[in-house]
Parts: sequence; structure tokens; C-alpha cells
Amino acid sequence: MVGAGACSSAPPSLPAMSDATTDPTLLVLAAADLRYLLNRGYPREQSLALVGNRYGLDRTARQLLHRGVCADAAARVRRAKLRLLAQVLGRPLALDGHNVLITLESA
Repeated sequence: MVGAGACSSAPPSLPAMSDATTDPTLLVLAAADLRYLLNRGYPREQSLALVGNRYGLDRTARQLLHRGVCADAAARVRRAKLRLLAQVLGRPLALDGHNVLITLESA
């Protein structure tokens, strides 16, 4: 039997399916897979669905990935916008209240 077992449906490093909200290792692996796909230009929603289905993620875990994982280039742009408190102290600061409320309501 040449090649028996060579076409396994899951990579050997993939842990057993479990709740990602109680297994941070599973969520970290899923985030790495999602970032891999996004870095290669795959569409966000389809990538999230693929990764979510592969790891058996629930709605909460999928939302965590959706809100917390992006391509490396997008992360660099976001980091460039960060400001230290000392840089904004005593200066007017505008916040997008609508998006803050939406984020808090969905949490």
C-alpha cells in the first residue's frame, strides 16, 4: 500500500476541534491562518469563513478574528496612526463615537 494515509483531511499539527474561546491555542492558530490568507490578497469574508469552518469556530471567535486580524500592510498603516498620550495631551482629539458604540454593543 504505497502512499496509504498520505491524503489525510487535516494537517497533523491541527488540534482537535474545541471551543476557541476556551482554547487560546486554537484561536492563535486560526489567526495565523487568516493573516496568511489576507497577506496573499484573498477576500476577507471568504477567508474568515474558510478559517472559521476549518477550526470549528463559534460566532464569538469569528468576531474576534474579524475585528482583530488584518494583513501585515494594513497593520503597519494602523500602527502609524497610533499616538502616545504625551502627543495629544492638551490638544483637541476627535473620536468616531458611532464606531465606538457599535463595537461596544457587539462585544
